[in-house]
Amino acid sequence: MSAHFSDDFVWVVHTSFSSFNIPYASLKKYGISGIYVLQDDPKAYGKRNEIVNAGMKAGIMVRTYDGTPAQTAQLASEDLTRFAGNDGGQTAVLLDYEPSNRDFLTEFVGEWRKIRPGRVTDFTPEPFKGQYLPQQYLLDSRIYPRVQTYFGDMSPAQWDEAYEDYRVIFGNSVRLFIDGGRKTQLPIFYQGNIVRNLRPGTCIWNTNLMREAGLI
Repeated sequence: MSAHFSDDFVWVVHTSFSSFNIPYASLKKYGISGIYVLQDDPKAYGKRNEIVNAGMKAGIMVRTYDGTPAQTAQLASEDLTRFAGNDGGQTAVLLDYEPSNRDFLTEFVGEWRKIRPGRVTDFTPEPFKGQYLPQQYLLDSRIYPRVQTYFGDMSPAQWDEAYEDYRVIFGNSVRLFIDGGRKTQLPIFYQGNIVRNLRPGTCIWNTNLMREAGLI
């Protein structure tokens, strides 16, 4: 396993345990091996052991604002402890803060690394927003992009161009964050059959969209 172990798993975000429980077997058939839960889903807390016992990696997606960036980072750390206390550092964190809010993101990352200096952490930016980012600062902080291949209304962006826009900055640390099926089919099918696994480090938004698309 690599030091930045989120690169070793294919992830999906499970947005609500109130809607339905994680269909582990159905996800595994697509090569999905990691589950991000949402920081603001109260029913996610207490689910880490279930995820791990199902043979999958666990993570938490952080997206709640709570006052200043320092206060928000502290809340995120507390929520990580609630979800994954005593995990030996084996729970990944995915930040969902927009790159156009550069000042907030920069200060948050600085505070986050003071509290969680070694925690494996990634962030998911909108496509074609690399110019807004504190690029070298994020690289030095070991926080890597999972670039969204869709715009805010879920309409598809040209994924290879979106990838390249960030790759010229972040190199081989870039991975993709893809639509779970609302407007774009997962890029693993040919004539209805699964022909490939997604690249490790890829993230899917989300289990509910996969369910809507009839995939799980």
